[in-house]
Amino acid sequence: MIDKLVDRLKQKIETNPDQCFFNAPAEWDEIESLEDDLIYVFPVSFKVFLCHFNGGFISLLGPAKTDDIESSAWNSNYILSLQEIRSAYERIEHKFHEDGKRYIPFMHTSGQEYLAFRWPYDEDETESKVYDIWHETFPTEWETQIVYDGFTDLLEDYINNNGVIQTIG
Repeated sequence: MIDKLVDRLKQKIETNPDQCFFNAPAEWDEIESLEDDLIYVFPVSFKVFLCHFNGGFISLLGPAKTDDIESSAWNSNYILSLQEIRSAYERIEHKFHEDGKRYIPFMHTSGQEYLAFRWPYDEDETESKVYDIWHETFPTEWETQIVYDGFTDLLEDYINNNGVIQTIG
């Protein structure tokens, strides 16, 4: 499923190059290095995505000029690069839930919030659900703020709706 979504995203980028801005792929050793540093294992679907695009976004403001990409990204839902994940993780407060679970931000929303994966996964999960870690709620509430069953569901919605996604914040 993730491979088909990546192909669909590549087609969207080719069709709309002035509205789709995605980075060059991450190297596998870069992904593993960040996982080691964060003591975290990214969902497989997200790692596949990173091997094609090390973050990026579909502009919600329409076509963007080169000098306007930063503003367009800030006002869109963008998937973080490995470097941005590291930086966001270091910035968020309350990284650890009282039950020992950690939230790893991977997407910055147009509402200036983060979507995150949780680690470790629950016993019945093979990948993390996607959580809205809205800054106006306590980390004890983040666990209930599931917006997608996984990264694949989010990416499908993201592609189908031209960068629009579900959030709580």
